[in-house]
Amino acid sequence: MKSDAPLGDPNFGKVVPCTCKSRVAVEEQYTRLVRLSGLGALRRCTFASLAPQGRSGHPEDQRCFAQALEVAKAFAESPSGWLVLTGPSGSGKTHLAAAIVNRCLERGQVAVYISTPDLLDRLRSTFAPWNSAPYDTLFEQVCTVPVLVLDDLGAHSATPWAEEKLFQVLNARWRDQLPTVVVLSAPLPQVEERFRTRLTDPQLSRVLTLGVWGEKPFARLAPEWEHMTFATFRLEGNRATEAQRRSLEEAYRAARAVAQGARQWLVLMGPPGCGKTHLAVAIYQERLRRGEPALIARVADLLDYLRSAFAPESRVSYDQRFDELRNAPLLILDDLPAQVETRWSAEKLHHLLLYRYDHHLPTVLTMSSEEGEGGDILASISPALRSRLKDQRLVTLVRMDAPDYRDRARSASRHHGRER
Repeated sequence: MKSDAPLGDPNFGKVVPCTCKSRVAVEEQYTRLVRLSGLGALRRCTFASLAPQGRSGHPEDQRCFAQALEVAKAFAESPSGWLVLTGPSGSGKTHLAAAIVNRCLERGQVAVYISTPDLLDRLRSTFAPWNSAPYDTLFEQVCTVPVLVLDDLGAHSATPWAEEKLFQVLNARWRDQLPTVVVLSAPLPQVEERFRTRLTDPQLSRVLTLGVWGEKPFARLAPEWEHMTFATFRLEGNRATEAQRRSLEEAYRAARAVAQGARQWLVLMGPPGCGKTHLAVAIYQERLRRGEPALIARVADLLDYLRSAFAPESRVSYDQRFDELRNAPLLILDDLPAQVETRWSAEKLHHLLLYRYDHHLPTVLTMSSEEGEGGDILASISPALRSRLKDQRLVTLVRMDAPDYRDRARSASRHHGRER
């Protein structure tokens, strides 16, 4: 349609598209951008569909994700520099990266999403006789696209050819300072040094960590532990005597002190059902509520976690897992056995606990003893560990002599039966 602009207006006499034509043109451009973006099923991954604090129940992970979300939103509105997203599988890295591309497309900006293995496959395929797409054209597109999201860097087959092509892509974009988002599938220290130099360039790149690396089987409480808090701990016990109630109160106060930041060891001993695990879990829950990191695990599960590092499919080395445990700000181990089944397990526990003792790292242990065992529970563990657990400068030993709280339901049931 012809513009009705007045004489002297730059649009006077020009033909301009009508509103409906403009709308159609915008929609066609958007459709074309989506087709070129490579998102596919990830079109559903938008900022609106993201939980503001991610999916982790860990406060520290939630804080990291919320911070990364705000940075990613700002980047999507005005792409500049590099973003490097790192974190364990399931932490939301790919969703966040896809949301950046989706927002760029909504703004009419060209952006491309591609996983590292797919990129390498497409580059290799250009050498096939049936492929009409020249290698140089595809390579140039990836190197020069206005916004590139490269997912799963580190998940590719690390052949010399693949490493060289990836470095050429990243180096070209680093040289030209083109907006780029890189999602790592491995911890940053494991990335080859020449890649890491580009990814961590302080003048260009910002690294966002969405959680702690390594499979974290202890990040979520077992369902049967979720109700165990200080508020639900019953100081009166289960028909406990005065002396037994005093032991519960002593254990409660000691557990509270550790939960509030006391840098000490706490060892809770007693027969099954006296409340040791309840207080240990309550410490963990209170530390999380305060936003302070901690790890909790049954000893048997912890040993399985260490053994699984030797499985062929494991992408986290034994040394990484062991280092994560021995340096945890607070480590809570439930049900430490007096005797461990294998020599390997005994050695690992011995090394873990002695390291934490020597470095004065806060640690909570629960140990079960049958009623009537008295102080013999410590007699059956290794002399080196027994000596350290008796160090009153660092370690608080509390014996909980209360009756099994699980008997409440049975005693109530028996009482109800007599009434009938």
